[in-house]
Amino acid sequence: MNILVINPNSSEEMTQSIREVLDRIKRQDTYVSVVRTEGAPAAIQSATDVALATPHVLDLVREGNADRVDAIILACFSDPGLEAAREISDVLVLGIQETTLHIAATVIIPTLFPRGSLPPSCEKIAAVSIISSRLSTRIMPYLRKTAS
Repeated sequence: MNILVINPNSSEEMTQSIREVLDRIKRQDTYVSVVRTEGAPAAIQSATDVALATPHVLDLVREGNADRVDAIILACFSDPGLEAAREISDVLVLGIQETTLHIAATVIIPTLFPRGSLPPSCEKIAAVSIISSRLSTRIMPYLRKTAS
């Protein structure tokens, strides 16, 4: 399997960290290429950073498709350009925020965040995706209140 991992920010240090972790945990028969987006912000910390990074992410998604990778992972918790990347890609594109929230919805979110303290990025994803219906009842009243 050949997986392209895109670090949507331009930090070589972060890209190297991602590469080192994945090299330790990947299967031996899996090739993982970790790349960064040159020209994007050094860190993705705001909606503006997401908007600035997205065109660079989409360029790398196109390159990954041209190189015939088997899957693409966006390695940034705000998933910059995820929906657009899926629109232009012939292969599976996963964002670590969406994927993590899907997994966490059953166990972690109700225990990690006290009522009323769910981070805004998690609120948005939960409110507009199918995971909102799967969240624990402890969190649902808060999400319904903030979504209105």
